[in-house]
Amino acid sequence: MKQIAKVKLWDVLTQAVADMTKHGFDSPDRLQGWISKLRDAATQDAGTQAQAVQRLRLSLGVLYTRWVSNGAILKYHPGIERTTLKVIEPRLRAVLDRRILASADLIKLNREQAIEKTLSRFSGWATSIPSGGSKVVDRLDVKSHVAKAMRTANYETRRLEIDQGHKMLSNISAVIAEQTGARGREFLAALVAGYEAAVRASAARVPWYKEQLYSTGIWGVF
Repeated sequence: MKQIAKVKLWDVLTQAVADMTKHGFDSPDRLQGWISKLRDAATQDAGTQAQAVQRLRLSLGVLYTRWVSNGAILKYHPGIERTTLKVIEPRLRAVLDRRILASADLIKLNREQAIEKTLSRFSGWATSIPSGGSKVVDRLDVKSHVAKAMRTANYETRRLEIDQGHKMLSNISAVIAEQTGARGREFLAALVAGYEAAVRASAARVPWYKEQLYSTGIWGVF
């Protein structure tokens, strides 16, 4: 079976801007035709939701293996033995599963918003061009503005991965504290330890983490 070539958003956008610059907004059909083509190209550029969720699953899985399966998180829970961690691991694994499920919904929402914002920007610009076209359009500037949301989509997904890692390790620390009888100050210390572990893990994996991201959750608290 012949494989269908992937259509790049930038290429379609270049054609769309050139056409609308030449003809202007002379009919809704012309605009809707380009909106349809841009949506298809943007969807391909964004990749499938399954691919994004799989990347996040792998990212959180690496964190879980290091901090739970290999016992690194015990550094923040003095007095807790590795054997105890093994006993409560099913509850900790459930935290990982919940983070993945919550992330899937956020990935879908962010992806859809990026595509719709791209189409909205193109439509807003295209309908401002008078019928008959314009000779004063800065095409590169228009394309950069329209495509901005899609350019930042991957960054937003990466930021989501980091944030969900924060929440997972913080919640895991809370579960460890709860399951081992910690109360009051010890329980709060466990929550802080979870974020400390998450921040250190993120800073080690992402060079620009400390300069560009907050050290606490950025997509909501829990």
